This record gives sequence, C-alpha cells and structure tokens, in this order.
Amino acid sequence: MKLKDYYIPESSTQSYQLKLFNVNPPAGERVFRKHRHTQFEIALFKSGAGIYKTQQNCYDIRSGDIFVFSSNEIHCITDISPQEKMIIMNMHVQPQYLWSSELDTLSRDHLDMCFRHSPQFENRLPRDNPHTEKIRELLLEIEQELDKKQTQHVLMVRIKLMNILVALLREFNYAGTGKSKSDPSRNLRHIQNIKAAMDYIQSHLTEPLTLKEIADAADLSPTYFSAVFKQVNGITLWEYINKRRIELAMQIFDSKSSDSILDIAFKCGFNNTANFNKMFRKYTGRTPSEYRKHGYTVLY
Repeated sequence: MKLKDYYIPESSTQSYQLKLFNVNPPAGERVFRKHRHTQFEIALFKSGAGIYKTQQNCYDIRSGDIFVFSSNEIHCITDISPQEKMIIMNMHVQPQYLWSSELDTLSRDHLDMCFRHSPQFENRLPRDNPHTEKIRELLLEIEQELDKKQTQHVLMVRIKLMNILVALLREFNYAGTGKSKSDPSRNLRHIQNIKAAMDYIQSHLTEPLTLKEIADAADLSPTYFSAVFKQVNGITLWEYINKRRIELAMQIFDSKSSDSILDIAFKCGFNNTANFNKMFRKYTGRTPSEYRKHGYTVLY
C-alpha cells in the first residue's frame, strides 16, 4: 500500500500551510533524540504499538491513540513493537494557517496555541474520552477530503481542523486557565506584516538573508520586528529560517537527489557543511547522511 502525502496548497511541498502524511516506521528500539519542528502536530496511530517519549513523560502507544505536540516541542518514538506494522497519520500545521481576521475569536484569543500548551495538558489524548473519538473521526474525515478533492474540500479541511482545535481547548484544557504570555490584540495588528516577511523568507530561503532586509519586507523596524516575530511564531527569526532550510534539505534528500551534502547545504542557504550538519542534527536528531540513507522514517 502506497502511503500518500497531501498538501495545502496542493502539491506545495516547500511552502505548505498544512501537510497530512502517513508513515510506516520500522520496528525496533531507538535512542531518545531531540526531534522537533516548527509545525503544530497531531498524530493518529492507525495501527501498531510502542513507546512515545517527551522531555517530561513516557507514553505507551496503542492503535487509535492521538498525540498532540506544539511546535518546537521535543518528542521521539523510542520503541516500536514488531507484533503489528505501525502506521502513523501525521498532520503538520504551519501557525500562519490558523491566522485569520480579527473577527475570528480563535485567532484573537489563542494566537499562540501552536507554540505552547498548559503544563497539565497530556500529549496523548485520553483513550476513553468520547471527544477523543470525535477528534479521531475528524482526522480521518480530513484525510478523506484531501484524498477525494471534492468541491470546496480545502474549506472543509479548515472547518474540521477548527473543530479539533476548539475541542482541545474546551475538553482537554489545552490552553489552561492562565493568561497568555503574548498580547494577541497587538500581534493581530501585525499579522500581515509578519506574513509579508515570511513570504520574503520563503522566496529568498536559499540566499544570504539579513534582519534588515526581512524587517523592510515587513515594513517594521528590525528591533520591533524581531520581538513581534517571536511572539507570533513562538521561535526567533533565525530559528525559523534555519528550520525552514532544514525542511528544504529534507525535501531534496527525499527526491533522491545525487547532489553531494555540500551542494545540498549550499542550495539550502548554508555556507558550510559544519553549520549545516549542526542545524540538521539539532532539528531532526540525525545527521544528513543518516537521513539520506533511511529517509523520513529514521526520525521515528
């Protein structure tokens, strides 16, 4: 069975807003690695068993389990049982996919929900909770929408995703009761500025970039832009740029390119392999050579 990948915008593998994909990682034990990414992630285990670890917790995995991770949250599967093939459906959501108008209370009140959650929130949703089952159904419906591509399927995906996010907030105490550390009302005023900067970064990702030129694209002063960018995206500007460059490198490796690692580093905006290797390991927990040999399943 071929495991499909889906993107919004469709086939936008380098600048997607939402990606849904299925993986079949091999059975066995693996060391705990600091795997993380810029996207908000929801994972549904369609089959298989094993162990999922974060920096704070250790969870056993069963078929039907749902895990939720905020961006940059470290997580790693450290054991996969050989008894049953593991199939994981992952949905990666770029934070800007959730940004909407000032009339959208989800955007206004929970602009930072992609980047942090309540300390009491458990990454694995409770198995016997009826709302967990509803989220499971919504995830499979999203996959069907992306696969069948009926009229207005992109809108339906967004509606179903918003239902999932509201359920996390209402039923699972995702955000907690504390006040957000960011100022959503101020940040919302600059969403278009930050979008312009992120579009500029994506268009010039393989080139040398400076804070000034990116801030100019956002029409904000460099100091103010840096502060707002981190509040809106949850990470610093340079962390974001490095992570997007590593994601581009992974896409090049996935295309089975015969380019050398040095050439790929240059194509992704790095000026030497030492820095490229350091950033690749930081964000994936693997070296470029390991990823080239084993592909995306090596991250699980």
